Amino acid sequence: MTRRPVPSPSPSVQSNPPRPPKVPLPGGPSDLPAPNSSRSSVNSAPAIFQSHTTVGQEHRERRPYSSFNISHAREAVSPVPFISSSTSVPQPAPPATQSSTPQPIPPVNHIPNLQPTPPASSTPAPSSSSAPSSAPQNEAEEVPANTEVVAMCDACLNNIYCSQSRFQCTECYDYDLCLSCFQIGRVSKSHKSSHAVRHILKTEVLKQDDFIPPHDDVNPEKSVDQVKTFITLEPDVNRPECELRWHFLHGTDSHLRYLTATAEPGHYAAHLTIQTRLSGSLTQAGKDVLKQEGLGYLRIGLGTLRNKKQFFRSRYHEESFQSLVLEEGQIIDKLLNNYWWTVVKLPGGGGPVDIHADCVFPVETPEDLGLIIQWSGIRAFESGNEATVSINVTDIRLYDIRDFTEPLKVPPEQPPPPPPAASTPAAKISTPALHSQAEDEPEEDITAEDLLSALLQIQQSVEDARQRAQLEMAIKQRLKQQEEERQSAVLGYMFAKALQEQAILEQERREQEEARRFLNLMGFNV
Repeated sequence: MTRRPVPSPSPSVQSNPPRPPKVPLPGGPSDLPAPNSSRSSVNSAPAIFQSHTTVGQEHRERRPYSSFNISHAREAVSPVPFISSSTSVPQPAPPATQSSTPQPIPPVNHIPNLQPTPPASSTPAPSSSSAPSSAPQNEAEEVPANTEVVAMCDACLNNIYCSQSRFQCTECYDYDLCLSCFQIGRVSKSHKSSHAVRHILKTEVLKQDDFIPPHDDVNPEKSVDQVKTFITLEPDVNRPECELRWHFLHGTDSHLRYLTATAEPGHYAAHLTIQTRLSGSLTQAGKDVLKQEGLGYLRIGLGTLRNKKQFFRSRYHEESFQSLVLEEGQIIDKLLNNYWWTVVKLPGGGGPVDIHADCVFPVETPEDLGLIIQWSGIRAFESGNEATVSINVTDIRLYDIRDFTEPLKVPPEQPPPPPPAASTPAAKISTPALHSQAEDEPEEDITAEDLLSALLQIQQSVEDARQRAQLEMAIKQRLKQQEEERQSAVLGYMFAKALQEQAILEQERREQEEARRFLNLMGFNV
């Protein structure tokens, strides 16, 4: 894939049409506002497979896209037909006046002590985080994309680079094998050779500086009245030469777009890492409530572009959602051609969110890829212009998969850590000895289950060999019997034909004898 240079952010901020004014919610300033009327209550779990039914509008549920290249897939099925979306661009909504009636908002449960905490000093705290206190002494040189380490082989413990193929287990957590170890059948830990794996030909890692944002009208940095911050740039601690682009998610539905890379032909599965950060004004009680109920929903779409100019400049009405149903004519369907999408619920505790693609989208020719992230039902403060959460797309990993099945199996999530056991002095004393014994032991332990499985495999192979010998003997006997039957049929046919010829000769002889006798009676001497 071809990386694109990141243009410098434009200092000018173009104004947008103003949005409808925020409606105060019942319950006092300590409540979070409820989502719009088109959404269900965010207190309930997301209805992942629930369909939105709209009169006079078709919708379809997501399914995996099939392969366009049979050499890279086990199954050659017909491609999924895409319904072409309308090319007309809806006009922005007119500015709302004080007399305009906003949409009704259903009440939510009372959330105590969720109002912003007043600052300790009179000077307001800046919205963006400050630069790191100490910069690294030696700047790490830039690593080429094809030599970046994406995984480590769990058998030989060697690094696996982007340009190298690997095999990823779909039943073990974070288990990868290089090509050499997979070919000789090396396994370690709890992985078994019978586990289903997927063959990843190459991996493309896209960082924040590889993304190209659209025009300022699509994702403005500030609101029209300059009181809300939508986007801020902060220095990256790990890479001082780069900046992180944080998007503040306010209570209104919105979305962001990025032009990511140019994809080469192949079948791609995506893995996104999105970093979430909560507002510092949230109280502990508010954080506890958000951990139980969540912050809202994200809908992520990644695929090839329909029209690059339309992707960079066109604006659309924002959408509300809580399920995996993607209706015709929505933003993702209008801007993307072959794409994958999913809906996730933002956790209330913040931190990274890993999103694995459960299907593969094909790319026939080198095409540009676009990323669209929509948010809906985001919780917001009752008063003030500060956002409760901000997100940052840390990286996107595109896996070019050689063999895949439908639906695509996704590796399991990280298992929860076991609770810490109460330590005793005796246990503390024996810990170094246990570590030394563990280091001396081989990495792979043989258990009774492994021995039983090996015995069963040997018994099965012996039984298969015996059945194969019996089958070969039966086939030989059948062939011999068929040959004998064929020879008997040929001999019978020849004998019948000889008898028929003998009968014909006997008939001719009798007719000649009768004719001679008749001529003698008539006085002819023959």
